Amino acid sequence: MGAQYNVGAMHEPGEGVRQDFGQARDWYALAAEAGDVDAQTALGRLYEEGPMGRRDYQLARAWYQRAADQGGVEAMVRLARLLRTGRAGVRNRAGALTLMRQAAAAGDVGAQYAVGEMIENGEGTAPDLAEAADWYRVAAEAGMAEAQFRLGHLYETGSGVAADQATAADWYRAAA
Repeated sequence: MGAQYNVGAMHEPGEGVRQDFGQARDWYALAAEAGDVDAQTALGRLYEEGPMGRRDYQLARAWYQRAADQGGVEAMVRLARLLRTGRAGVRNRAGALTLMRQAAAAGDVGAQYAVGEMIENGEGTAPDLAEAADWYRVAAEAGMAEAQFRLGHLYETGSGVAADQATAADWYRAAA
């Protein structure tokens, strides 16, 4: 499995071999069918981004789902984005939030920020500014500038947290 994935990963950008998305897809597919989470995610990404000239969001969704079911964090995030936007033909913001929460719990900083954003905006759940602030704080403490900015804004406006201009300024400085 690993070797098949690696051959695909070389063909995709053309590292050491001629760049060939078709070969990358074929090698990823061999590994993906054997259960390789990274290959399933990579195959989903190829179908989502369409470097071969054709995007297929349904196939991307199917491969991301297989990888996410095995704990693939990147696949969880990518699948959540498809569900959040409805690009794969199904808009399911509650399902997207569940997947983002799983990826966030696994330590994905982008997912932590996305959970805060979704909760703040009431996507897939009722809006809860206090919980959104908690998620922004987790991502902000990991160094994510966007989360630092959002958290600063919440402190500046007293939304979900007690208004605190000094703390707001600290988070804005961290984001700068």
